[in-house]
Amino acid sequence: MALTSTRRRLWILALLIVVLVLLLLPDKAWSKPGEYFSASHLINKRLPKALASEDTGKKDECQKICSKHPQCDAFAVSEFEGKCNLYERVSGTKPVKYNTYTLYVLRRRQEDGYYVFGSDYYRLYLKRLNALDAAEYCKSDGGSLAAVKNETLNEKLRNRLLDRTMSRAYIGVSDMKQEEQWVYSDGTPMTYSNWDWNKKWEREDLDCALLTISGKWEHGDCWNKNFFFCLIPMF
Repeated sequence: MALTSTRRRLWILALLIVVLVLLLLPDKAWSKPGEYFSASHLINKRLPKALASEDTGKKDECQKICSKHPQCDAFAVSEFEGKCNLYERVSGTKPVKYNTYTLYVLRRRQEDGYYVFGSDYYRLYLKRLNALDAAEYCKSDGGSLAAVKNETLNEKLRNRLLDRTMSRAYIGVSDMKQEEQWVYSDGTPMTYSNWDWNKKWEREDLDCALLTISGKWEHGDCWNKNFFFCLIPMF
C-alpha cells in the first residue's frame, strides 16, 4: 500500500511538472511552423467562409490567434473594422474582394520543396512515377502536373532540375486524348511550348512532355517512370 501511494504521488508530481513546463513555454512553442505572408493580389481580399471572427484589427494579434488554432492556415484582418477572420483554406476556394481587409496565408516552406510562383506553388517531387500516377500524386497534394504556360515558369522549373542535377521530369502537357492535339493538364489548348525539335516525334506511344535540364521539352512514354513537377494553387 505504501509503495502504491508513493507511486501515485510521484505520478501526480510528474504531471504537475509537465503542466508547469507547458505553461512556461513561449508562444512559438504552441504555434504551427511556417510564415504567414500577403501580396498585392491579397489586399482588399478575404475568403468567403470564416472558421471564427475575433475582435482585433492588429495583424500580429490575429496571426498569433490563427497560429494556435488547429485548423487555421489563413487570416484576414481589418484595422478599420477591428476584425480578424480565421480561415481553413479549401482547394478551389478563391479570395473575394472586401475592402479594408488584407488576407494573410500560411506559406508552405521552401525547405520542404515548395516555391512560390504568383498565386501557386511549384515543386519537383523526388520520386519516379509514370505520368498517370504522378498526376494522381499531384492531386493528392492539392494540385496538378505543372502546366507550363510561359517562359518564366519554364525557367524556374529548369532551375530546380539544375539544383538537383536531374536530367528530366514530367510536366502537365500531353496529347493522350487526341494524337497531336497537345493540351495542358487543366484541359486547355497548349499556347506555349519549348520543344527540342530533335526529340519531338509524333508517335502514338509518346504522349507526355518532359522538361529537360536544358530547358527544352521532349516527348516521352507516359508509362515510363520519371520525376515530376506539380503546380499547387494557394487557394
